[in-house]
Amino acid sequence: MPTTRSDPPISDLASIDADIREAHELQIKNVYHNLAYSFIISATQMFSVAGLGIAAFTARDVAKGVNASESDTVWFLAAYSLTGGVFVLIAGSIGDVIGPKNALCIGWLCVAVFALISGFAVNAVMFDVMRGLAGIGNALMIPNAVALLARAYPPGSAWKNFSFALLGFFAPSGFVIGGAIGAGMAHLYTWKWGYWLYAIICFAFCVMTLLVVPHRLGIGLPHASLRQFDYLGSFFGVAGLLLFAFSWNQADLVGWETTYTYVLLIVGVVMLVAFVLWESYVEHPVLPPSMWTRKGFTPVILALLFGWMSFGIFLYYAPEYLMTFRDVSGLNAVGEFSPVVVCGFIATMSVAVLVDRFPVQYFFMLSSFGFMFGNIMFANTPMEQTYWAMAFPAFSLVALGPDLSFTAGSIVISNTLTHHEQAKGGSMVNTVVLYGAGLGMGFGGCIEHYIMRNHNDKHLAFRSTLFFAFGLAALAFLIVVFFIRDERFRKKKPSEKEMELA
Repeated sequence: MPTTRSDPPISDLASIDADIREAHELQIKNVYHNLAYSFIISATQMFSVAGLGIAAFTARDVAKGVNASESDTVWFLAAYSLTGGVFVLIAGSIGDVIGPKNALCIGWLCVAVFALISGFAVNAVMFDVMRGLAGIGNALMIPNAVALLARAYPPGSAWKNFSFALLGFFAPSGFVIGGAIGAGMAHLYTWKWGYWLYAIICFAFCVMTLLVVPHRLGIGLPHASLRQFDYLGSFFGVAGLLLFAFSWNQADLVGWETTYTYVLLIVGVVMLVAFVLWESYVEHPVLPPSMWTRKGFTPVILALLFGWMSFGIFLYYAPEYLMTFRDVSGLNAVGEFSPVVVCGFIATMSVAVLVDRFPVQYFFMLSSFGFMFGNIMFANTPMEQTYWAMAFPAFSLVALGPDLSFTAGSIVISNTLTHHEQAKGGSMVNTVVLYGAGLGMGFGGCIEHYIMRNHNDKHLAFRSTLFFAFGLAALAFLIVVFFIRDERFRKKKPSEKEMELA
């Protein structure tokens, strides 16, 4: 599940390119420094996703500790994912102003502090708020980590390819590692120690980032300024997305009959409309309207959104299915989830080797197949069956989805947008994948809520959410088939001069 940000605009890179080369030559001194730099920055991805894994595999223990109902547990994951997805929209711009090194360290520190406080939560509301605030720190981490990798090494260098491959691999492994931390501490001591240990690790990486990243690689862009920051547009966009997602996730607890759920939904939609109108007017928009006119951009965003909504449902309901209907412990559920790490690694390496040889829409299609069949196989898994029959293939297949879809989408966008739009496009991709996962959990929770109310059948409710996830992935597949093409492999029409010479 990688989340990255495009390189800074070419106009800005040109002015600092010499400084970056000099900084690399003078301050990243040897192979050991390179290894430390690559690992510490790439590990940002691992512990970003680990924040979801901890919540997924300790949800029951936390619910007992803070006196929350089972239906409340969806917020334990969604709060972190949604705030991360919303605030990543502006995180890249913040990094441009204060420097990616400072922004990354603030992100690490923010996650550490609020994860620490999460362990002291006395009720569900306090825990959910802390999870949401930790998600804001998560939003600052990934785009700025990628900016540091992009600055450190020239395009096509072996170290750059190695670092980004490591970044991709750490995404699926992070979910399992986070689950192992949380479930392991819950098994040995208490769920609180899972969050406290996670906070200690994040604080340690904050310190290592300060020590390992050279100062000149982490400075802000020379022409970036807080005076140019789109404050009003950021407010409209962040508030609209948060209210829209909050209403869907809260509806699975109280139902749409509760007045404030649909009122907040309406207000959220109004804010998003205001965001669109404001962005077409302001001089320095968060998301330039011109991006949406580029061929292929909108289909990629929609395909990513539906695919990651499907994946968000899987992330929440697959571990819950194992722990609810097969009565396995959280630690055993982490072990059964482990094929995601191996298959995610294979998917990452395959893309690195084959992406220059095949049109990117084929990788996108394969990712949609992974989302589709991972969900449909889990939806049809009997409560009493050997793990190897359907659960293992489901975990193996769904692992293809996150890495392949993100890589494919990033390539299409990099070939579609102008240089000045690519950084904003990268932030939009980050927003879609994180926000889509959280929004999918909300949709799935609504389905579970109404099936439980009307039929009181938990197994049917879980299966229905996974069938819905299959439908979302199928919709993403259709968008890819009919609307997404890799411009790198399009045959160019010969010019009149070329035809005359021929």
